[in-house]
Amino acid sequence: MRFASVFITFVAALASVLLIFGCFKEKTAIENIGGFEDVIQKTETYRQDIENLQARLQELTTQKADKSNKLSQLESRENYKTTPTAFLTFDGGFSQNTVDVIETLDKNGLKGTFFVVGTNLKSSETLRAALKSAWESGHKIGIRSYSDDLKKIYSSEEAYFEDLYACRDMVKEITGESPVLVRMPGGTATAEILFERYTGSDTLFEKVLARLESEGFMVNDWTVDSKNATETDVDTIVSTTLKGSSKTLKSTYKTCVVLFTENKRANASLSRIISGLKEQGYTFTTLPTGICITRQR
Repeated sequence: MRFASVFITFVAALASVLLIFGCFKEKTAIENIGGFEDVIQKTETYRQDIENLQARLQELTTQKADKSNKLSQLESRENYKTTPTAFLTFDGGFSQNTVDVIETLDKNGLKGTFFVVGTNLKSSETLRAALKSAWESGHKIGIRSYSDDLKKIYSSEEAYFEDLYACRDMVKEITGESPVLVRMPGGTATAEILFERYTGSDTLFEKVLARLESEGFMVNDWTVDSKNATETDVDTIVSTTLKGSSKTLKSTYKTCVVLFTENKRANASLSRIISGLKEQGYTFTTLPTGICITRQR
C-alpha cells in the first residue's frame, strides 16, 4: 500500500511537472506567434517602403528624361533662329487624299504632322490601317476633332473635351499611343471667337487652353496658310505658300508651319512647295510635343 501511495504521489508530481512544462511551451509558442506577426508586419512595411522608393525612383527617372527632352527641344528652338525649319501640317483626314500626301512625303524622304478627324476613321478599316502605318513610319498624328462640328464643339468646355477625348481615344485604339498634339478646329483665333459667340463667355477660351496645357496637350496653329482649302488654282497655292515662307525667313524664329487642308489640291501642290522650301534653305521636321512652335492666341 505504501508503495502504491508513493507511486501515485510520484505520478501526480510528474503530471504536474508535465502540465507546467506544457503551459510554458504553449505560452512560449503564443509569444513566438506574436513575434512572428511582428516580423511579418515589419517585413510588409519594408516591402511597401521598397515599392514606394522604386516608384519614386521611376518618377525621378521620368522627370529627368522629360527635362532632358525639354532642354533638347529648347535648344532646338534656339537653333530655329539660325536654321530655317519647315513643318508640313495637314488638317482633316484620314482619307485617300491623305494616303496620297503620305506617298508624296515618303518619296521626298520627309515626314508630316497630321491633325485627324475621328469620324473619318470610324468605319474604314483601310484608313485606320493607313493611319497606323503612317504613325509607325514616323509621321506625327495629332488631334483636330472627332465630329468637326464647330458649333457643337465650341458650345461649352464639356463639349469641347468630350469631342477631343473621343478623337484621342480612337487614335490610341489604332496606334496604341495617346496623341498630345492638338490643333483647335479653325485655329486658336477662331476658337476664341466661337467660344464667345456660342457661350457668351469671353473667358472660356483661356480656361479651355489652360486645361489643355495642364493635361499635357500641345496646341499649335500655323505661320503660313497654303490657302488650298478655298483656292482652286495649284499655281496660286504654291506661290502663296512660298511667299509666306519667304517672309518667315525674316522673323526671329525661322519656323515655317505650313497649313494644308485635307483635299486633292494639297497633294497636287506639295512636291512643288517642298522644292521651293528647299531652295529657300529650309530643313524639314515634324512638330515637337514638348514645346509650342506657333500659336495665334
